[in-house]
Amino acid sequence: MPTSSQDCSTDLVTTILDGPRPGTATTRVDKKNVLITGPASFTVVNNASNGAAVGTMTADANAARVFSITAGNAQGVFTINASSGAITVLSNTNLGIAGTIHRLTVRYSLTNDTAFDETVAVVTVT
Repeated sequence: MPTSSQDCSTDLVTTILDGPRPGTATTRVDKKNVLITGPASFTVVNNASNGAAVGTMTADANAARVFSITAGNAQGVFTINASSGAITVLSNTNLGIAGTIHRLTVRYSLTNDTAFDETVAVVTVT
């Protein structure tokens, strides 16, 4: 499944305090892109209990990042651990019968949400 990444680069502005010509210098700093690396397809049994493990999203190892489900979970069936990416059943009431497919938009973002990556995690009920 394709993923996208956003430019996480920034300008670092420093002030030169000593030397013959004090002034301000700007240096381009490239941060690692935010990138979900997978997997994005899981199965869960139709009689799964609340708290049952569904699967774990993985992403690059940059610090200060969080996972969240931003769409596809209107009935609150699933939850995702913000730091580990582990998806579990939150409320099995609307899990559905075998063959039901849930498409969850999972976001992996900087803690201030200025740069992020999103992918669709497909959860099929068996």
